[in-house]
Amino acid sequence: MGLIDGVRRAAAVAGEDGHVGVLVGGLAVSARAEPRFTRDADLVIAIAIDTDEEAEAEAVVQMFLQRGYRLQARLEQSGVGRLSGARLVDPDGIEVDLIIALSGRETDLVDLRALAAVAGDDEWERAERAVSLITERGFHRGRALLVDLAALRAEHA
Repeated sequence: MGLIDGVRRAAAVAGEDGHVGVLVGGLAVSARAEPRFTRDADLVIAIAIDTDEEAEAEAVVQMFLQRGYRLQARLEQSGVGRLSGARLVDPDGIEVDLIIALSGRETDLVDLRALAAVAGDDEWERAERAVSLITERGFHRGRALLVDLAALRAEHA
């Protein structure tokens, strides 16, 4: 089984209880811009805002563990003390990073610049809506993400 099969399996597991898993990171960027080497699948899991977010995030990770995934690492969001993600390994050895409330990873800026170079107006508008939600939900870590997004867009105008 390959990396793409691992992504499909992980997205299917997330969907079993109605969660949406969205591919991000190296694989997603490679589909839209200059390909970059990656060995894992990065999957953002949408958690409903009107629930106990921590309990729901824990339940998602537990669901993966019950399907044969192994936990390699738990990622905690500093400052708010909640689960922000988990690095898992599927039964075939494919690494899957579940991202629940995590931003600012090392490769994020590289990925954003690659995507910015090919983004159209509709994609910039979707990015603004997403950044607004991230800020509203408190996952922005005190950063002015809309300002950062505007600066990124200006670099590629």
